[in-house]
Amino acid sequence: MKQTKNEIIKQIFYRKTEILTLLILGSFLALLTVVPPSFSQSSETKPAATPKPTRAEEVLDEDAAEELIAELKKSLKAEIEDKESVKEILEKWDADELVGKTRRQALEILFAIVKSVIEDEKITDKLWEDWTSDNSDAIEGAAGAPSRDMSRYNAMKRIPLTEKKTWTFNTSAGPIRFQYSDNGGVVEFTPNSTVGRASIAWIQVVRTGGKDRWYVTEADLMRLSKNKVNYPQRTDAVYGFRVDKTKGENTPFWEQTPLKTGETLASYRVGFDYPTATTRSGGTMRFSDNPDASGGLQTMQSAEPANNIYRFHFLLSPMNTETGEIYGTVEWGVLSSKTGARDVLERVEPSLVKTAIPELKGRDLAFDRWNTIYARQYSPLFNYGRVVYPIPGQGRFWGR
Repeated sequence: MKQTKNEIIKQIFYRKTEILTLLILGSFLALLTVVPPSFSQSSETKPAATPKPTRAEEVLDEDAAEELIAELKKSLKAEIEDKESVKEILEKWDADELVGKTRRQALEILFAIVKSVIEDEKITDKLWEDWTSDNSDAIEGAAGAPSRDMSRYNAMKRIPLTEKKTWTFNTSAGPIRFQYSDNGGVVEFTPNSTVGRASIAWIQVVRTGGKDRWYVTEADLMRLSKNKVNYPQRTDAVYGFRVDKTKGENTPFWEQTPLKTGETLASYRVGFDYPTATTRSGGTMRFSDNPDASGGLQTMQSAEPANNIYRFHFLLSPMNTETGEIYGTVEWGVLSSKTGARDVLERVEPSLVKTAIPELKGRDLAFDRWNTIYARQYSPLFNYGRVVYPIPGQGRFWGR
């Protein structure tokens, strides 16, 4: 078949291109035989090496959890003379509860149990110092400091009782609106489509404190409640946080309907005593809390007359009831102080938590304690079953 002029030109062009490509490739291969390739790269182009987890960040398997308990058992016997106290602690320690936790998380869980048994802070501080002596496992601050550190709380701005402002905190899942009422805090959350069709509910942790410390010891907590609401069993003994429930105390969400006698986790269906305590995308849920700071001050002063201040410190979050995902955390608080015969009630300016504040570690401990320690030690005080409904998430969304 006779070729046209254009076809002949195309063939010549493609042949020249093929020849040129072969020449370039041949030259490159020849160059490799003379000059070995260099793998040195600038700091800007080096692939980032995966950082090796620190000792505190290593996740424990079954063997590692058993080894950690065996390691810490020696320090218990060395520092605690009372053999019955050591026995009680060891009976409460459970290696299975540590599997999947980091070493730091495991230490905090075990230390919380120690502090629930041993009230002498000299002993507990010494134990914590021994456990974290390489500084890789240490909680921020010196040993025992979290229960004494009130610097962040003291630095928060105080709001006068006459303040009627509404604070709006915008989150990726929707706005949270906070306002102080005459007696406490009133909050609304309107989730957007990012939460999908999941049910959202409120979860709050709280800690209380006096003039010089947050209350973490059993003695302090018993003064507050006489164990009417299981405070010692569900309070983290490092920072002093607990899941905030005074009714329906075997369920973690605010106003969640409790599990009754005879109900199991398999038969129970999540419900709420108030329809507005939960919502889905497009709706609005509400929260109201009226902490009695003046009453707390009177209770503590009956035991410690020189203790002239009582504090509430809250971390409040909307949470996905299925996954445990947290959609923003609001920090707020109230306090009552006594000057002479006069009681002064103050409120802390609320804020949206945007950085990894130390108190989030306390919340993690409180959540872990609810799911592991409290769930096993819980003794119903009302007409509730012994079953404790777990906080979802298994730590994946905590610390936010």
